[in-house]
Amino acid sequence: MKILYFVIYVVLYVASLAILQQISSKQQKKYSRIVAQANGFISTIFLFIFIWLLTGYTNFILVGAFLVVQILGFFLTKLLITFLASDDEETPTAQILAVGAEWGARHPYVFLFFGVLSILILIVYPIIIGIVYFSHEIPSTEGTQSVIKYFLFLNFAISSILAVPSVVGLLVSKNIQDDTRTLVMVQQIAGLFTLSMWLALALWASGLAETNWFSLPVGESNLAVSPILLIIIFSFFGFVVLFPYLIGSKRAKTWRQKLLKRERNWLEKLIEILEFPKLQMNDVESLRQEVGGEITQLRERKEIIEFEKQFGNLDVDDIEGLQQVFDVDKKTRNLDPRFNHFAFLNRFQSELDILVSELPAVKRRPKILEYAEIYRDKKDEITKKIEAEESKNPQIYAIVILVLTAVASALFSAFGKWAWERFTSG
Repeated sequence: MKILYFVIYVVLYVASLAILQQISSKQQKKYSRIVAQANGFISTIFLFIFIWLLTGYTNFILVGAFLVVQILGFFLTKLLITFLASDDEETPTAQILAVGAEWGARHPYVFLFFGVLSILILIVYPIIIGIVYFSHEIPSTEGTQSVIKYFLFLNFAISSILAVPSVVGLLVSKNIQDDTRTLVMVQQIAGLFTLSMWLALALWASGLAETNWFSLPVGESNLAVSPILLIIIFSFFGFVVLFPYLIGSKRAKTWRQKLLKRERNWLEKLIEILEFPKLQMNDVESLRQEVGGEITQLRERKEIIEFEKQFGNLDVDDIEGLQQVFDVDKKTRNLDPRFNHFAFLNRFQSELDILVSELPAVKRRPKILEYAEIYRDKKDEITKKIEAEESKNPQIYAIVILVLTAVASALFSAFGKWAWERFTSG
């Protein structure tokens, strides 16, 4: 009978993956968080079905508690988006897709590695469960608890391996705008609630969180807060969301300022040439060539990924998903500081071409100074942008998440203890 039950489990496991994949493939931008939450619910329900099938254990109160925690995470995410993120979710979501597509285009082998790793992990999951299942007597207290422990640890490990790298990669990127980074950070709250829930329960189940700071009686059980578990969950939140967010914000701020200062330097060079008592056309021509050289360097360093060149020899209408990459890329280019800088250099080079052709015919000094004044105004605009970048302070968002993380860590520590008591007393 054990073999039969395990075969049924494997069939249901494959069916659950197919259902989750089908739901994810149908998701629309507008309902992406709802779809993600639905996936979380379905995963939780299937997990308890698997446990019941292999061990005979069932506890509807525990299932309900897990679903309630996920619902709380969902509504907390919506609340934080209302106060911290931009009302426009569609544009940041498009930029997330664009950054992911670019990353895949730049690092195809790494992208392939994670794809293969994901498949291997999903294959290894039921194999490990099978080893634990067949190496213990079922039904028995020890066998049931061992199967549950491995389900919990594997759920946390697999979810982390599949989701965390992409989240951290987005948060530390220097090429996404602040609204996009904040949205990514906030959107992870619901998912991290689920991951932390599995982590807390798994650590209590393994006996790694036995020392309590305090406990609060609730019915026949105690909500106990473990200092070890508190540190682990707090660190998990910090390393997955908080630290990457702060690092990415700092990198992006420095990167944008660097590019803006570079643009201001180009304008200052031109202003200096135009305001010199005797105009030297050779200096204008040299400046034009320098700008052209920087454009070439950007392309050679692949700071600019041009999707038209990457996919220009393909019929995008015949390739599923590629047309969407095109559309998203074009829609979000003005959000990427590299493309803004690249566009500035191209415009500036075109203006220098015009100056090279027009200035030799200008004989009056006041007319030349008018050109200088135009570019002085442009320089002042860039200076204002640099000052605006300097005044940005993402730490306020980090403080909110830090407080939330501290509270959530204590709650999950208590919830994990309570949930494991329910498992062991069932």
